[in-house]
Amino acid sequence: MAKILDEAEPVKKVLESVISHLKKTTAQYIDEVTRQEKLSLVGTMVSSILHDFRNPFSVISLGAHIVSQRHKDDPKTTKICSSIESQIRRMVDMANDLTAFTRGEGEIEMTNVTMRQLFDHFQELNQPFFQDKTVSVEMHPNNVDIQANLSKLLRVLQNLIANAIEAIHQTDKRGTIKVSALDKGTSIQLCIADNGPGIPEEIQSRFFEPFITFGKSGGTGLGSAIVRSIIDAHHGTIIFSTGPSGTTFTIQIPKHR
Repeated sequence: MAKILDEAEPVKKVLESVISHLKKTTAQYIDEVTRQEKLSLVGTMVSSILHDFRNPFSVISLGAHIVSQRHKDDPKTTKICSSIESQIRRMVDMANDLTAFTRGEGEIEMTNVTMRQLFDHFQELNQPFFQDKTVSVEMHPNNVDIQANLSKLLRVLQNLIANAIEAIHQTDKRGTIKVSALDKGTSIQLCIADNGPGIPEEIQSRFFEPFITFGKSGGTGLGSAIVRSIIDAHHGTIIFSTGPSGTTFTIQIPKHR
């Protein structure tokens, strides 16, 4: 009997290895199916909401345009109306980005974009970020330009900077966020650096995966995944370094496709 058991030991080990591999593969398959089902559900919900909101958005945008036309000589009124129209376009773009991501769509339209234009537009749409007394946001465009999609890059900045501000607000120290663009010859480099508490170790390896959140009060868990999909669509790369003294995201994008 002992001899039979000894001879069967290699077979036993092979079977155990096969069973272990099957369990692991099955778990990964179930996770992937669950993820795809979640993405499909989110996409359907967003499409439905966007469909219902299109008419109200159109009415608000048209109203702002009419008011602006009637008060052309009032700079304050025209600026407010322009901001209303820009924010509505931004909301629609964000919803469209989310829908495109859930469908796996990666094609984008490119135009010539200067970093000055990108940073100025970001500041115009996100005034509360620059009025925050506890966080200083600095932007340095450095006369860099690129072939890119302006609204998509705005979404990247929106997500990364908003996350940094939220993380800094969870600490007691004064925060600083520095955004800079550098010309690297055939590519440009965007750096978003903060002095926040850093990205939790538990999610660092999966940070750009869908539905990854940690200690956040809201959100879909798709923001960082959408950021990476936008950078991928630009044929670029995004990496980060993080620790207790802060986080730096480094984005590299070719100047021309």
